[in-house]
Amino acid sequence: MSPETSQGMRARGAYDLCTGGDLQCLRAGAIRFADLRSDRHLHSVYSDGHSTIAEMAEAARALGLCEIVVTDHSHLVNSAELRRQHAEIDTLNEFYAACGLDFHVAKGVEVNILHDGSLDLTDAELSLFEAVNAGINVDRGRDATARYLRVLENSYVTTLAHPHTGGDVVDWLRLARGAREHGVALEVNGRHLLQRATGHAAKNMIAAARAEGAHIQIASDAHNEADLVDVLYGLWFAAQAGVTANDLLPVQRRDHDFPIAA
Repeated sequence: MSPETSQGMRARGAYDLCTGGDLQCLRAGAIRFADLRSDRHLHSVYSDGHSTIAEMAEAARALGLCEIVVTDHSHLVNSAELRRQHAEIDTLNEFYAACGLDFHVAKGVEVNILHDGSLDLTDAELSLFEAVNAGINVDRGRDATARYLRVLENSYVTTLAHPHTGGDVVDWLRLARGAREHGVALEVNGRHLLQRATGHAAKNMIAAARAEGAHIQIASDAHNEADLVDVLYGLWFAAQAGVTANDLLPVQRRDHDFPIAA
């Protein structure tokens, strides 16, 4: 997709969802920006991102969100860097609380799903995070159903990241059923929808999730502050597919309470 087309699609989704525009292609009761409180998948300079956590947080606040979850790539952040990152997040949250601002930065990670369905972090390491997005970033293009189903058994995993990406063969109904049973969300990834031909797979994933009662996470997967708007394209795409606020991962809904530092 050309940058011009990508920017146009971003602008269209942003306009309609932020101004209350009612496109004919959006179904009655479909999710709107007012339902969304957070972006739960983004990257910072700690891995392959190009903006600091503070810059990402301020861009999200300007967009009208109440929370971001920083999910840098597990294989690009060592233990010392992770300690610094978490201390930085704690400082930011203390600042927002002291200022009385309705905003929170959560500690997350994007962990890699390996070829056998195992993860590249141990459970002890995963326990350090508030949210764990598990995604296939290597060894794509094969039947991924068994890999995903094994990941669902890990109690630390909160979301399967961009499962509609990479040309993998997926039994969506079986995966959605497992996701519902384990309380794991399936992600609609705005960045991947814009940059790759994944719309057909994403629509099938959404249909299966809604049929089986699995929750959906909508995220930008932004690697810089300007790309946070991609969460709006993911939201617009989900709205076209009939996703409602009730389909959303509960902690991502605007009406969900979130922790405030004392």
